Amino acid sequence: TFWPCLLRERQSGNSSVSFVYPSQFLSLALLVIITASFVQQSAGSKANSQSITCESNASPVVLRITSKTNEVKFKCGTDLQLRANPAGSNKFWGNAACTKEVDASSVTFTSSPSPAKVAGNKGTEYSLALKNSSLPLSPFTVYFSCDPPSTTGVGETGKAKVAVSATTCVVQVSVFSQTAVTVPETNKCTTGQVTVAVTSKSKSVTFGCSEGATLKPALLDHVFIEKATERSGDASTVRGEEVVLQDLVPNSSLVENAANTG
Repeated sequence: TFWPCLLRERQSGNSSVSFVYPSQFLSLALLVIITASFVQQSAGSKANSQSITCESNASPVVLRITSKTNEVKFKCGTDLQLRANPAGSNKFWGNAACTKEVDASSVTFTSSPSPAKVAGNKGTEYSLALKNSSLPLSPFTVYFSCDPPSTTGVGETGKAKVAVSATTCVVQVSVFSQTAVTVPETNKCTTGQVTVAVTSKSKSVTFGCSEGATLKPALLDHVFIEKATERSGDASTVRGEEVVLQDLVPNSSLVENAANTG
């Protein structure tokens, strides 16, 4: 079983945004984003009753809505509060920086106070669920940001001050499509390294990580680029830097989807 990802141009309506991909960016970006770090993932269920807490100074929380999991839940950790979604019905953040909007009419976002009032479990619980239990025609990704409260002096009187070290925690939710995709055998990353290419003709490429593997960087709108190569005798080590994908290839996107195993 493979977890496929699709790198493509962002689309507007039914038409693709047309541009030529800079070849020097492709060789850097695509070489490294398909390197998998093998970490066991927990199996999904039809309804995930437990919420995941997004803590300050922690790694991003990565969730998936699939044919087996039609709802995901999360909370913001201690000293963090959820950044408001964009104004307008069905609007969500489409990147980790929360600067781009996406229209996601196939899902519903709700919030409710936690039923448990013990052991720090006092925060608001947030839920993203499919409408009518139906997956969309195309996969997409939405983001939520758990931020430290504003330190500009505006706030509730008598409110405890937030620790200076508190930092934002990002929640990324991949929503799979109704139809699974087929990953070419040559693009399946099991061990070692797989190199793929996107051109102005192909517009997209699909690759997959084997089951039990986790794609890095965790955020789908980030990639690694080769920053420097350190040499020690006959050995060499590549030092990478995590950057925003669209800073390298404008109007591009990387999405996760279910793989066709038939």
